[in-house]
Amino acid sequence: MDNEHLRDLQLCEYEILKVLDDICKKENLQYYLAAGTLLGAVRHHGFIPWDDDVDVIMPVDDFIKFNEVAKKHLGDQYFLQTSKTDPDYGYLFTKIRKNGTTLMSPWERNNPGHHGVWVDIFPIIPINNKMDYYVKKTTVRFSNFLCMNDVLFNYNYEYLVKRSNPILMKAIAIMRKTPADARKRLHLKIQKALLKSNPKASSVGIIWTNITLVVPKHLFDGKPEMLTFETQKFPVMPEYDEFLTRQYGDYMTPPPENQRNGGHGMIIVDLEKELW
Repeated sequence: MDNEHLRDLQLCEYEILKVLDDICKKENLQYYLAAGTLLGAVRHHGFIPWDDDVDVIMPVDDFIKFNEVAKKHLGDQYFLQTSKTDPDYGYLFTKIRKNGTTLMSPWERNNPGHHGVWVDIFPIIPINNKMDYYVKKTTVRFSNFLCMNDVLFNYNYEYLVKRSNPILMKAIAIMRKTPADARKRLHLKIQKALLKSNPKASSVGIIWTNITLVVPKHLFDGKPEMLTFETQKFPVMPEYDEFLTRQYGDYMTPPPENQRNGGHGMIIVDLEKELW
């Protein structure tokens, strides 16, 4: 993606982020900038110049409420994408997509569903101990696979085999023979089980496509900091330095030029056209 198109994409995503921020203020919901978006706010006061998406995280209770109330605020210009609102979407996290646009990563090209430009909203869930982490990590991956349509599953099969253990792959193969509506019901039950708060947990995990980051819960204790991202301030967790260090190490040193890419291989079909 050339720099001109990348900047146009970033500005479109920034527009969605401001919509999300407005909803959270109206509904008194907490969220934080995360991942490359948080890093961009700290290091660049805006987008990392080569980043191609926006990520935020929400405490699980706020995440559940957001999914319940956001639709009434979005109107016709945006689409709240969850496994309930889009039958071809199988992830446990939520996206706000802009209607009338099309953006996708290469592996999504054969996947039906809404493909508008998006902002990702990831739930923060309690992690009680190491065993709880491994169980939830495996459960998230299995639940994501449940809702993959056949075309997408087959397209990614070799990748999935490399990334998953044999027992999980065997379970997935069995589930593929189960009718899609039954898989969907199981997916929603798993989602309900995972999205439970536990004030006593000392650690939290973030559900991306998997649970790849677990941090102490105290990083979120206290009043959020407000950092500038592009043209306005957004909330970040109080201990954002430790959060970024755990995720990236020496995060203030940019990577070598040959590693400066968004990492998602985005394909802009049209920032002014809908294709789904």
